[in-house]
Amino acid sequence: TVTVTDPDGGEALDTLVLTIANVAPTGAILGVPGAGVEGEMFTLTADAADLGPLDAAALTFAWDVELEGSSVATGTGPSFDFTADDDGAYTVSLTIFDDDTSTLVDESFSIANVAPTVVVPALLTLDEGSLYTTSGTWSDPGILDSHTATVDYGDGSGVQPLTLDAATFELSHVYADQGSYLIIVCITDDSLESECDFGVAIVNNVAPTAAILGASATSDEGTKIDLSADVFDPGVLDGLTYSWTITSDIFGVVAGGSSPTISYTPDEDQTLTVTLDVSDEDGGVAPTATEIITIENVTPSVTIDGNPGVADEGDTISLSSTVVEPGADTLTYAWQVLRNGQPYTTGADPTLEFVADDDGAFAISLIVSDDDGGVSDPASESLIVGNVAPTATITGAPAEPVEGTPITLGSD
Repeated sequence: TVTVTDPDGGEALDTLVLTIANVAPTGAILGVPGAGVEGEMFTLTADAADLGPLDAAALTFAWDVELEGSSVATGTGPSFDFTADDDGAYTVSLTIFDDDTSTLVDESFSIANVAPTVVVPALLTLDEGSLYTTSGTWSDPGILDSHTATVDYGDGSGVQPLTLDAATFELSHVYADQGSYLIIVCITDDSLESECDFGVAIVNNVAPTAAILGASATSDEGTKIDLSADVFDPGVLDGLTYSWTITSDIFGVVAGGSSPTISYTPDEDQTLTVTLDVSDEDGGVAPTATEIITIENVTPSVTIDGNPGVADEGDTISLSSTVVEPGADTLTYAWQVLRNGQPYTTGADPTLEFVADDDGAFAISLIVSDDDGGVSDPASESLIVGNVAPTATITGAPAEPVEGTPITLGSD
């Protein structure tokens, strides 16, 4: 609008209406990487302008970051920080708003995968047969990656799956033999990039322990004694060596062996000391196992053989004996024969022979004793000897007697 006034008070007025069109803001994104790696943080800045000074002072911004077409981060303000959590093709979009319109600008860039990292404790010492346990750590800047893990304990048990926690993992294994073992842990992400780390387990040998099974406090002479070794070695792969010694208090060393079992049959009462020494192939030696066994005398038992039960007077009776004596004892025999309750004959040998020279009731008994004082129960037999009628024969009769000649006769 313009107004013109002259000196005399005259005035003229004219009005012109102008319509001003808005001009959209312009802008660019600063700080976009040409390439990067997952886990890296980027600061993006809006380089924006607007021809309308009032608009320029009031611009607003909207950021959006997409990975493979999916939004992964948003923001507002003239600058924006974001971290690339995974590898792939990224697009960052910036919308610049004034009070009337907006402008969209975008940029693309790629993020490369980073392999995970893994840390295994360098050295651990333990005994064979005990549980190896330790913790390791791992990380991956690509927090959206998925992972698999394996462990090889180095003892031939093979590669095994390993469970991962958020930033740690647990190792647990029993080593069956002494030695030095290389432990390998590998972690692989979903881009098939792997990282491995190594540790060493030093496994010490453990000496076995031994006990003797089958030994009782006492046993009878002549009875077989079966003994076995009860051995515990936490190194279950160790080869074991056995050394048995059985010593008598009378005869000295009477038996030995090198297998897990031993058998011995004592033939005399005595005291036996049994020792067992066991060692493993790695030089571990068990404390000597010892058992004391008292071997007791066994009283002999006897039966009488050869008794006919019934005989005639004048018959020869031949008797023998069967003796059960588990030991190697010296035996003494005591025979006694009674006729009609009266002593008839005796004997001191394993056999007895006598003539029943008269009829009657004969009682036969035998007692056997050993040289260790053992006395058998008496063995008894009965024998009935019957009378035999006499026989007679006339002797001296001439075949052809002559009259007047004396004849002398006799009897047989």
